[in-house]
Amino acid sequence: MWVTSVVLLAVVHISSVHSQIASLPFQDCSSSSTAASTANRINISTIYAQITNPGSRARFLNLTLLGLSGAVILDVSNTSQPLLSTVAAPTQVLTFTLNPDAQSHFAFCQTLRPPSPLPPISNVSSSGFCPISAGPIGFSAATSLSRSFDLMTLNTQIRVLDTSDPAQELACVNVAATPLSSHSDGSFYGHAIIVFWTSVSLALGYWLVIGIGRLAAAWKRGRQRVHDNIWSHIQGVGFVLASAISGERFASSPALMRFGTPSMRDVIFHTQWCALLGMVAVQWPRFAYPYFAQTAWATLLYNVSLTQGSDSASKHWYPLHTDPFNPPVEFADQIADPTSPLYLDRTIANTLFTFPDGVPQTGIPALAVTVGIRPQDAFNNALALFVLILSGTILLSVLIFGVDWLLGSVLRVKERSVTETRTPSWANKEFGASPELALGHDELVSTGVRFQPRSTSRTLRELPTRRGWLSYRLGQSSFHGSVLHGNLIRILILFHLPVTILACYQFSSGKLESSLAAVVIAVFAFAVFSILIPAFLVYRLSTTPTNKLYDETSTLLALGPLYNHYAQGSQLFTSLFFATNIVYGVSLGCGQQSGTAQSIIILVVEVASALTTSVWLPWGRGATMGTVSFIFCVARIITAVLLVILSPAVSVGDAAGGWIAYAILVIQGLVYLGFFLMLIFKILEGLIRLTWDISFDHSKHTVDSGLFGAIGLAGRRRRARARKMQERPPRSSRAESDLTTHNMLPPAMQVAAHSRTTVSTPPSVLRPEQLTQPYREESDDESGYILGAWHYDDEYTEPSTAFSPPAPPTSPPQQSSSGFSRVAGGRANINSPYTMAAGGSAFANSPGVNSFASSLRGSTAPGSSALPPGAMAPGHIPPIRRKSQSAIIEDAAPLCDGVKGKAPISPSESSTHDEDTPRRKNWLSRALFSDGNATRPRRRPPSNDPPDLTGSPESTSAPRTFVVIRERKPSPLSQAQLPDEPEGNEEGTRSFAVIRP
Repeated sequence: MWVTSVVLLAVVHISSVHSQIASLPFQDCSSSSTAASTANRINISTIYAQITNPGSRARFLNLTLLGLSGAVILDVSNTSQPLLSTVAAPTQVLTFTLNPDAQSHFAFCQTLRPPSPLPPISNVSSSGFCPISAGPIGFSAATSLSRSFDLMTLNTQIRVLDTSDPAQELACVNVAATPLSSHSDGSFYGHAIIVFWTSVSLALGYWLVIGIGRLAAAWKRGRQRVHDNIWSHIQGVGFVLASAISGERFASSPALMRFGTPSMRDVIFHTQWCALLGMVAVQWPRFAYPYFAQTAWATLLYNVSLTQGSDSASKHWYPLHTDPFNPPVEFADQIADPTSPLYLDRTIANTLFTFPDGVPQTGIPALAVTVGIRPQDAFNNALALFVLILSGTILLSVLIFGVDWLLGSVLRVKERSVTETRTPSWANKEFGASPELALGHDELVSTGVRFQPRSTSRTLRELPTRRGWLSYRLGQSSFHGSVLHGNLIRILILFHLPVTILACYQFSSGKLESSLAAVVIAVFAFAVFSILIPAFLVYRLSTTPTNKLYDETSTLLALGPLYNHYAQGSQLFTSLFFATNIVYGVSLGCGQQSGTAQSIIILVVEVASALTTSVWLPWGRGATMGTVSFIFCVARIITAVLLVILSPAVSVGDAAGGWIAYAILVIQGLVYLGFFLMLIFKILEGLIRLTWDISFDHSKHTVDSGLFGAIGLAGRRRRARARKMQERPPRSSRAESDLTTHNMLPPAMQVAAHSRTTVSTPPSVLRPEQLTQPYREESDDESGYILGAWHYDDEYTEPSTAFSPPAPPTSPPQQSSSGFSRVAGGRANINSPYTMAAGGSAFANSPGVNSFASSLRGSTAPGSSALPPGAMAPGHIPPIRRKSQSAIIEDAAPLCDGVKGKAPISPSESSTHDEDTPRRKNWLSRALFSDGNATRPRRRPPSNDPPDLTGSPESTSAPRTFVVIRERKPSPLSQAQLPDEPEGNEEGTRSFAVIRP
């Protein structure tokens, strides 16, 4: 685009030597009350304008007017008080007058000239060539300019008054001139290029900053895999890119959601809104269109030659271009005479903004001409660029897929020729895809976990020989299709509005301005890109489950651009976006004949859109886009109201219209300023998170998002580091602290910790004394050791070390020797490590439940051990087990028989003892009458009829089982404060056994 502009500027400079006199359009401003009769009026036909000495301070705006007079023009009246025929030509910028009255008011005959040849001057001092008979005339007006007034419209009103009393208007015209200053970089619009670079820089800045943030949030996705070769690294990068592109982290990280909103898409949408304002056919002043042209890049309008044909160079329009200067023959010599008031210098380059003849100077035609293309070529160029972007995206995706497929094929063949060690199946089920994913290799070694090796080597000969190319899916390569689909949707979302507007304008203008083929293509593009594809995408969103939309990576890659910034349940908010674009496209494209209707429709749509957005609030958690969206909606509504004021139906005039146009431009600039400030905040937040190593998923709270949230997290981390350094023990006491910590660990973890420092000792989950004599349950009806359930590997083999199972306890054959009954399940495994098989007496006598069993059956004989033979007492603090709130009660006769020195308790003794046992007082009685000597409260039996514990055949054959629910669980503190009961009081009180589920 720059090269084209430079070439065009050179062409303009070369042709400026020959003809650079601009012909400006004008409007009649005659008033019906003061205008002269039609026969006496002066009809202005042409106005030539030129700025003399454009590079110096002595600038002048020279206006030469040519027309036809209907009556004789007198210099003064023939009355007792002569009245002079005058010209009033004030020049204003907005409401500021550039020339005072002394310069703007002068005698009409002073610059009035008849056609050539000129007659002799009778009275040069006062009347000039007046009186002049009816016919062609020419006169001029000049305004001194103190500066260049670039990109500002100079409005000059020229009124010619006759000698009558009261004076009547012979002519009244308004002419607008907009000076431009071309730069050496090829820009015709001077400082307006700042708008272009601002919009482009903001879009690129948001894309870069938010892209880095999304990559940082997805970085862990690629680190979850084991990178043992080049292909693993490539796959890791692929997974990171897929996660970042899909935006799957938005739903789980409020900080990332806030960091990613607003995005580059919002900057482009605002830029398109600015260009859309220039497409509205209202009374924009001339200086507004150069600013709108700087935002036309977002609507795919460029000064490029794509569809104009072989002679495309002649079909462009340059803002400083002028038609060949051919003044009327009767005034040609006077215009070329430097001493004539009609003189125009042909050697001075034109610096006034011009439009071609016959082109409407409002709406889409005016914006297209300002950009540099003909109005009938606007849609063709935009559609060609749109198709080129789509084609380039497809080709780039196919190229990346081809490189990925080629590298994957080569590297995977090399990888399969090497023996690999597969992850144990229990690690896959318990911790994820790999043990390194869950704990890391060092942590697994430290905990003593052993992996059973399995050979998974596969050579090239073992690969299938007849396999279709579509069957090769290389890791993240399966995402290539989804990524391409999502990128195409992104392009459609970005350019849906300009394609819709220009397509409607193309087929509404008909064959008068374009060919039949262009009209057919416009109809097809509107039907496919504007209606059918968006409707299909909305249908897919409505029929796809919400969980799949937000949880499945391939779905996020394919459809995520439509909704990944929205919360779950609000994904259909994108339908409002497409509907708004279609309304804008039809109203602006097909309604160029009525700017008033366009402005009213825009106002209604913006109000409805603002209300819907404020009520719906579709953004995800942490986005905080409510305030930003409200500010943007208010800015758009104010702009729409000002557009209605600029409409032809209101017609506020040039000065007021200029102020309104500047107000609209300032509002759009403030929005850009808001985008710039938010970008600065995002950059600062990113630097803070990078400096203090604060990831986006560090906190799930919305208050910890944004710049101030990152500052707060950094402050907390700094204080935590300082506190850690202060609490760090001296170097001399570290060895003692490590030894104390080692002794407090469970035996298995002590062995694991010892295995870290001792290289010769292999890691193990067993105690040292159990390494050569593994423990085995007597009642195990399955082969394998008790820890075999922790290994799902088929190739696990038993050690050859022989062992002798412990002798079973002495008990009657019909009764169980365990105080616990097997409820369900088999041996203990990784999913249920506390399940007991039938006859597992060792678990009943284990230290963890020894104290509880003693409370059920009474204390054991002195010196007796509740541990199985060969078992070692625990080396750590026994765990505190919470009492359950319910229990299953069954025949407890086997418990009574298994207790030494105890006899079965008869029902009468049990009930008698129950009556003697004091009942537990309620909380009020304990608070008021407790004397501090109360014994430990007794739990009432569940029924007044205790079960038969005599061991009769009836009770043995038909055990009774029921559930007891604990009324109130006493606190551990209150139990600790109560004194221990005498041993004799505990006899016979336990008539049932508690079976823990």
